[in-house]
Amino acid sequence: MDLFIGNWLREYLETKKLNVEKEVYSLTLNELENSNEALTAIFLTRHTIHPISLSDPVRTDGGEIDIDISNDPHYMAFFDSGENRPIFKKARVIKIHMSYKGDQNLFLYTPNTHTTVFPRDWDVMKNELIFKVPFFSDQENSSELVKKEIKRELDIFKEYVEWTNSDIQAFNSRLQNLINTLLSKRREKLTKDQQIFANSDIPAKEESKTVNIGFIAPKYRIDLKILEKPISDTEKEYILDMSIFNEIIKHIDELGINLERTSQRLRDRDEESLRDIFFIALNSAYKGTVSTEAFNHTGKTDLLIRQGKYNVFIAEFKIWHDNKYFLNGINQLLSNLTWNDTRCSYVIFSRNANFTDLIEKCKELIKTHSNYKSLIKPISPTSFLYEFSQIGDNKKQVRLSLHLINIAN
Repeated sequence: MDLFIGNWLREYLETKKLNVEKEVYSLTLNELENSNEALTAIFLTRHTIHPISLSDPVRTDGGEIDIDISNDPHYMAFFDSGENRPIFKKARVIKIHMSYKGDQNLFLYTPNTHTTVFPRDWDVMKNELIFKVPFFSDQENSSELVKKEIKRELDIFKEYVEWTNSDIQAFNSRLQNLINTLLSKRREKLTKDQQIFANSDIPAKEESKTVNIGFIAPKYRIDLKILEKPISDTEKEYILDMSIFNEIIKHIDELGINLERTSQRLRDRDEESLRDIFFIALNSAYKGTVSTEAFNHTGKTDLLIRQGKYNVFIAEFKIWHDNKYFLNGINQLLSNLTWNDTRCSYVIFSRNANFTDLIEKCKELIKTHSNYKSLIKPISPTSFLYEFSQIGDNKKQVRLSLHLINIAN
C-alpha cells in the first residue's frame, strides 16, 4: 500500500479533539468530585497519541519473482521491437523490515508538511513494515542501484514519519490545557444546574454519600531525598528516604480511589494504559526522572523513578488473572531490583465482581512467596506494606507495598 496519502492528518486530530470534548462533557458530578490532577492524568492517558518510533531496518531474502522486462530500457536492445508481448525475467528480492510502535492508522494520513512524492508499495502489519526491492544481479552496477533504491525509499519514509510526529507532538502539547479548560467548563455547567435544582420549591430527597477526594498533586514538585549509608570503607548504599517512600505509596493509594470512582472509563484499558496514569501523576509530583518500561537489572520494569544515577523506586502493574499470574508478577518485580533498590510497589487492577474476596485472597497469596518476610502495616483497606528479601540475598531487606484497585464497575 502507499503510505501517508489519503485523508488529512489534521482532520484525524480534530476528530480526536472532539472525542476528548465528548468524554469530558459526559462526566457526572460524582466523577468531578475527583481532583483535577487525577482526572487530567486519566484523560491524558486515554487521549495522548503516541508518536511513531522505528527500529533500525533489517533485511531478509525475499526469494525470486518473475518481472516483465518488455518495457525495461536496460533490455530493449535485445528484443524485436515488433513484439507485443510480456517477457519475464527472474529477479531476486531484498525485503527491508522495520518494526515500529505507535498507532497504525497514522500511516494512512497526510501530515501538514508533505511533498508530491510518497512512500510506495509498503506492507503494513501490526508491529512491522516491509518494502521489497527486486534486482537483477547481471545488470551493470546492480549492487549500487539496490543501495540507492533502499536509501531513497527509507529517506522518503523517515521524512514523512518526522512530519507526522511533529503534528502529533503539537497535538499532545495542547492536550493538557484543553482537558483542564473542558473540565472547568463542565464543572461550571453542572454547578449551575445544581443551583437551579437547589432553588426550586421542592425539597431534595436526602441521600447518604461519602466522598473520598483522593489524589491531589502537590503545589510544588517534591525533592526525592536519598540517604547515603556506608556499607564498607569503599562502598555506599543509596536508598530513598522512608518518609518520601511513604508519600509515594500514599499517592498511589489515593489515586486508586479516583480510578475506582471513574472505573467505567477504564474498562477497556490494558496494563500499559493503566500504568501510564500513575506515570503522569507521579511525574507531576516529584523531582527526578520518572520513566516507564525502563531497563533495570534483568529486564524491563513498568515504572521507575530515578534521581541522578540512582534508582530510588520501582513499581509493577498487573491486571488480576489468577494466583499464578499474581505471584509471577512479584517475581518479575523482585527480579528487576538491583542490590541498591529497596523501595518498590506492586499494583493490581481487578475487574472481578467480588472485590472483597480478592483482597483476602491476595493477602494470603503474598505470604506464600518465598521472599516474603512480614506485614509491616496496612496502608488502607486495599493497600499494604510488606517486608521482603531480595532474590539471592536473604539478608537484604526490601519494602514492598501492595495496592489493590477495583475497576470492575
